[in-house]
Amino acid sequence: MKDYHEMLAESPSLLCVELSPKGEKQLNYQFLQKVIERTAECTAAYQFVFPFFLVGGSYGMTMLNDMIDFVHKRKRPVILDGNWGDNAKAAQANADAIFKSSTHAIGLS
Repeated sequence: MKDYHEMLAESPSLLCVELSPKGEKQLNYQFLQKVIERTAECTAAYQFVFPFFLVGGSYGMTMLNDMIDFVHKRKRPVILDGNWGDNAKAAQANADAIFKSSTHAIGLS
């Protein structure tokens, strides 16, 4: 897999699309795939906001992994935004889980 900077250099823009599905209506494959398909030609990267998938339990986590694969097939980098606060143990646990995934970068806020 190419690294984040190599993939950005090949991108048509610097636009990053954040995917933070809220509620059952947005936490579904068809909705997220449609957003990705309709923006892929003009997007440099996709940023998934982890907690919005985490709240979906195993369904949300499976969807997150599937969406990451979906983006990789479009040759765009993936950013996984942990959105965690200042609890050191929780931050470490989230970081451990994220680094086991196939994302290119992490957004911290």
